[in-house]
Amino acid sequence: MSLRDLCDRAIIDHDVTIQIFRGRDVNAHYEVISRPSIDSPNWVLELASHHDSQFGTVESSFFQRREIDRFKLRPGDEAERTVCLHKNCEKWRAEFTPWESLSDSFEDLRQVLANSRPITLRIDNNCYGLEGPLTEAAYDGLPERYGREGMLAKAALLNIYYRMQELSDPRPSHRQSWSSYLIELIEVRTDRLIAEVAPEMAEAIREISRYSSRHPPYEASDAEHHWHNLPHDRYMIPKPRSVSTGPLSRWKWWPRRRSRDTMASIKSGHRQGNLQLTIAEGRTRSVTEGRNVTLLDADIDEKEGFEHHLEAAENHMTGGKTHPFHVWEILSCGRDPEDVGYRLERSI
Repeated sequence: MSLRDLCDRAIIDHDVTIQIFRGRDVNAHYEVISRPSIDSPNWVLELASHHDSQFGTVESSFFQRREIDRFKLRPGDEAERTVCLHKNCEKWRAEFTPWESLSDSFEDLRQVLANSRPITLRIDNNCYGLEGPLTEAAYDGLPERYGREGMLAKAALLNIYYRMQELSDPRPSHRQSWSSYLIELIEVRTDRLIAEVAPEMAEAIREISRYSSRHPPYEASDAEHHWHNLPHDRYMIPKPRSVSTGPLSRWKWWPRRRSRDTMASIKSGHRQGNLQLTIAEGRTRSVTEGRNVTLLDADIDEKEGFEHHLEAAENHMTGGKTHPFHVWEILSCGRDPEDVGYRLERSI
């Protein structure tokens, strides 16, 4: 048996317990294997007895409990099993690359953070206004000042920036990374960021949303649900209107077409870790210096398609959010984890 993480990397963990059960009775387990004698990701399970139907569980302090699919073994049979384990995020912490050591790929982020007015850090229902730009010592000291939630918000910022820097505007005449459209960072949360972007990004997202079949791997997404994520205390943002079309439009059950005049949204086509970009047109609330702005709500989903709807429904019912450490596992697949701006270490 081989234990792997989401990126198919071998897991070597001495705090693992594997239990094998027979039949359908979870109380009738007859094999308990824990703590391998050698530092190896592969486990050799020699079952003392055999049964027509068997299944098992893998438990660890640093990974989520996972069931082993049901299998059948006869005397003398051998079988290989690979079990993918998800991190128990509460048992891990982020070790961030210091500001001065960030690679050149973070240059857009450096410029945006330096040019931004004091950023709002939103943790749960609490808002914290940072003093000064989020650069140098303020950037490095964010987790220490705001605790674990500050660490998660910083990890989410780096995850989203990394994906935006990696992906680009697919229109032939605008081959530039999404991160190059950023002007000013406004708000950072543990699952998303809000920023002011160049108006050209709104034009791009509207065009891609309208003609998504011409711009793979992107597809149109629902923008209206993101209206509540925007900072309405600082900006006047019209709520998207839903308009009915067709001869029976007066009936509530008739299909409705959402207008795209104030908001639009697209998402990338990744099976895991897809980037969603939602833009909204608004205006600052300043009486004397009011100006029109284009706002961006950017987040990353762990899954796409039907699995994403299940993830969103679970988050809605439990009040949970996409965890940045799970996103990091996806982004760091096949790459140096430092490319994302941090790595994960086990909490002591």
